[in-house]
Amino acid sequence: MITRFAPSPTGLLHLGGLRTALFNYALSRSSGDSQQPNRFLLRIEDTDSKRRVPGAAEAMQATLKTMGLKWDEGPGADPRGLGPFVQSQRSELYKEHADSILEKGAAYRCFCTQEQLLQSRSSTAKNAGYDRRCRHLSQSQISSNLARNVPYSIRLKVAEGTTEFTDLIHGKLEFNNRTLDDSILFKSDGLPTYHLANVVDDAKMGVTHVMRGEEWIPSTPKHVLIYRAFEWDLPQFIHLPLLVNSDGAKLSKRHHDVNVDSLMQKGYLPEAILNFVGMLGFSPPSAASKDIWFLSDFVKEFSIDALSKSPAIVSYNHLDRLNKLHISHRLSHNSPERAEILQQTRLHVLEYASSVTSSMVSQTAIEQLKNEADSSHLLQILQSVQGRATFIKDFYYLSRPFFFLADYSSEVAIQFKASLPPTLDLNYNSQQILAILSQINPNNEKWAPELKSSLKQLAKRDQRVGGYAGLMKSLRYVLTGEKVGDDLLEFVALIRIPEAVRRLEAYLGA
Repeated sequence: MITRFAPSPTGLLHLGGLRTALFNYALSRSSGDSQQPNRFLLRIEDTDSKRRVPGAAEAMQATLKTMGLKWDEGPGADPRGLGPFVQSQRSELYKEHADSILEKGAAYRCFCTQEQLLQSRSSTAKNAGYDRRCRHLSQSQISSNLARNVPYSIRLKVAEGTTEFTDLIHGKLEFNNRTLDDSILFKSDGLPTYHLANVVDDAKMGVTHVMRGEEWIPSTPKHVLIYRAFEWDLPQFIHLPLLVNSDGAKLSKRHHDVNVDSLMQKGYLPEAILNFVGMLGFSPPSAASKDIWFLSDFVKEFSIDALSKSPAIVSYNHLDRLNKLHISHRLSHNSPERAEILQQTRLHVLEYASSVTSSMVSQTAIEQLKNEADSSHLLQILQSVQGRATFIKDFYYLSRPFFFLADYSSEVAIQFKASLPPTLDLNYNSQQILAILSQINPNNEKWAPELKSSLKQLAKRDQRVGGYAGLMKSLRYVLTGEKVGDDLLEFVALIRIPEAVRRLEAYLGA
């Protein structure tokens, strides 16, 4: 089995392209043996020179490598000697085959100028295409044009009747040939079109499975006719469902968030993006039992039978959720990726500490951060807030309350205070909480339930504190200045009781 991913370098890799690459890679890895190894091939289809973007091909290759999609054959890898794998470097091969199909009578020379083609389109019915005037030239007319060096293209000669093929997702598909244009195979500028180059390369490179987007179904009958003209065996065709927005409209490549590199720059992890696109139109039986998927999972469980016909809805909310899950996975495994998250957060906290007044800094926490070799305490902090981290960069501000005193002049703190009941006396509650904390032995392993019990008893006997909820809101405001946060007693455990006492004292002394 030989699969291929054949992008056009007209821009950066988009979500649909990444999905196509992933599925082709997974299919090539899902079976095979040492005697007949499967291959995943990368080919750059740059026949449309006007739309070619400098550097796009290299950028696509870099993105595929980042995603772990290593090709067996393609740029930089040519074990069978089939290269080059860039179509603009294979023009002679296409010219040979264009001449060959011309000799077979399955194509003809078209001498029409651009002006004549425009006139032809305007004079025929809407969407009727080329009027085939050159298809009926006599041999003497053709010879005369050739003698005068009149430029010509080579067009596919579509016969009457129907063209059919079997798609492994959509089943048997049949097209009336009257709906097919006599497409240009080789242009007058000496370059092939997509149709010819695509078929010639797939055949010469031994591609057995052509898996691509559903938008290529209308072109496939033309490709089938080219295969038959050369008397080549057809590959298996697999056309993937369209990607659509939440409103059902086709996902546009021009939309910024369709660009894979743009998503990574925003902070989405490569494995989360791969997980995201891999589930667009793919529903294996085990999907419901797994929260996250990795490349190895797709390789292990990929099946054409699990591919859907229906359009796949692209939900960026789901991508957010997956990114959170993959960040949590990184934090839960001792790996270079986790070490990088810890180091990035550590450097940010230390840099921020140098930019604020010393009175706002929890010196004990900062010193521990500087001297802690294994970052175990920082890891505990990040794991406590990971539920609110969509991106790794979110840890930079989510971790600040653990290392810095609350800034009560900030907009967040002002809004938090304004949301508190007007009857809530922050000073009074802080005094009561401080009295209880001062009696807690931090070395006692059961201090947390003891603190919780003492606060609940206080709430019962003293209506002035506003109940247990009033005490906790007061404590959260004083310790963090932020309305939104995770479990407050866990927060106290991580900053430790002496630091909580210090912050209460600093608030009351302000």
